[in-house]
Amino acid sequence: MRRFITSGGVRAVRVPGLPREIIRVTDAFPHVPLLDLLGIRPTGWGEGTGEIEMTVDDRHLRTLGILHGGVTATLLDSVMGLAAGTLAPENRLVVTAQLNMNFIRPAWEGETLVARGRVRHHGRQTAVSEGDVRTSDDELVATGSATFLFVDAIERERGAS
Repeated sequence: MRRFITSGGVRAVRVPGLPREIIRVTDAFPHVPLLDLLGIRPTGWGEGTGEIEMTVDDRHLRTLGILHGGVTATLLDSVMGLAAGTLAPENRLVVTAQLNMNFIRPAWEGETLVARGRVRHHGRQTAVSEGDVRTSDDELVATGSATFLFVDAIERERGAS
């Protein structure tokens, strides 16, 4: 089983056809290698909400010494997906179908960024979330919205297209 950061107890859900166990995000935040690479940490989640944070360092920067927009997009996509995942039907996963975002101001090395997401609407097949990224001093860095699909977990062979 992979590493998990828990909020309370961990409940593993076996998904038919998959060689590993899937943990519902309402019970635990799964280990995501990209988020580890970027130093993004989950700080909270609940029904239809999520919060993650990171401190900007030199690995996140583009020219001009500012945070790369792709990292900001990753923060928003991840936190809005986290929020949507808390409402996913049993044995279904969340994938991003559409992502919109607006950059408000640059983020600088050393700033701690807090991303918060919330679900505005969800049904059987989709969820629509909104989110924002702010500095620890509550200065707005970016806002966004996204649509997520609830999909059945399917096994994929390595190398299959």
